[in-house]
Order: sequence, then structure tokens, then C-alpha cells
Amino acid sequence: MVEKFWFEKSKEFLEIARNNKESHPWLSCFASQQSVELALKGILVKYKGSYPLTHDLGELLNLIGKEFSITILPEILKECDFLTPHYTQARYSMI
Repeated sequence: MVEKFWFEKSKEFLEIARNNKESHPWLSCFASQQSVELALKGILVKYKGSYPLTHDLGELLNLIGKEFSITILPEILKECDFLTPHYTQARYSMI
């Protein structure tokens, strides 16, 4: 049940994203990215027992597609590619 931690944290970050979209849009974007990342890693932990050390949502989603032989819709990959940079931008100063 280790994956339960990942899914609970994912829900917490989603709530943070929802609560900060007006007052702190950068935090909302960061929390959205974290929510998706934790959910995808939770899926990998549950069914594979491990996950790669990456914050790239597209990479995680493509791995899930390969591991479970499912087709990932291009629209979903596009949204993941949109969210991925928000991790870096929020954590590291962009001068």
C-alpha cells in the first residue's frame, strides 16, 4: 500500500492548486504539476514497484503507456508537456 502515500499527496497538491489559482498562480501551476507527477508515480509504484527519477510528466506518462500497453492521447501528452516546466520555474530562480 505504499502507493497510498503518493495518491494522498497528489490530492493534497491538487487542493493547493485549486486554492491558489487566483492569489498565487505560480503556486497553483507548481502544485498542479506536483499533483500529476505524484499520481503518475503512484500508478508506477502500485503496479511496477518503482518509478524513474524524473519530473517530466510526458516521460512518466509514456512509460505508463509502454508498461501497460495503452495509448496515451496526444491531448493528454500536450497538457503534461505544458505543466512540466512549472516544476523547474517554481523551484529555481529564472533570471
